[in-house]
Amino acid sequence: PTTRKTKESVVPVRSLGPDNLTINNKQVTLKSLKRLRLSSNWSNVLHKQWPEGCSIVDLGNSRFLITGGYSVNSDKYGPMFSDLARATIYNTETNSVEKQFNMNSIRVGHSAVLLPSGKVFCVGGEMPKSYCNSSVEIIDVSTGTSVTLSKTIPSRIVHATITTDKQGNPLIFGGHQPSPEYSSKRIIRYNVKSEQFEEA
Repeated sequence: PTTRKTKESVVPVRSLGPDNLTINNKQVTLKSLKRLRLSSNWSNVLHKQWPEGCSIVDLGNSRFLITGGYSVNSDKYGPMFSDLARATIYNTETNSVEKQFNMNSIRVGHSAVLLPSGKVFCVGGEMPKSYCNSSVEIIDVSTGTSVTLSKTIPSRIVHATITTDKQGNPLIFGGHQPSPEYSSKRIIRYNVKSEQFEEA
């Protein structure tokens, strides 16, 4: 604060439990909190209605990649949930969707992180019928294509925390599997060069 040249207005942040947090009364996903910046850029991306359980990755230059999640539509019989295998590149500066394309897998509650190459690493997530996904796909945002890796994560997980180490290798912390239910204490690294998963 002592080195700031300009002041930013404080925004209300409120926790609604372990899986819910709101900023300016807009719900955000916990996986996005590490990359969250309380700026006009993030305020703009939160103004849009994105699928529940999606993952949001800051690509830089006012561009964000939103992957997976599910949408809720209602009819006379009640709510209908549609799982999505969709990736969207949204530009907050122009308030427009730049590109939309299909992912290789349906993912809800998955983890995603930006790699030094500019590609996005997506792992895990829940699929229909509470089946956990152990696969990994790498999304090339420049071409709008996705490649599924031959290697899978050692344990099928959802809601894991993800970041990268100093070499740009994804680090996956914890997470859980709905059925049978357990919480993971593991930290797993994906070595980009060797294309192998390893215990960190």
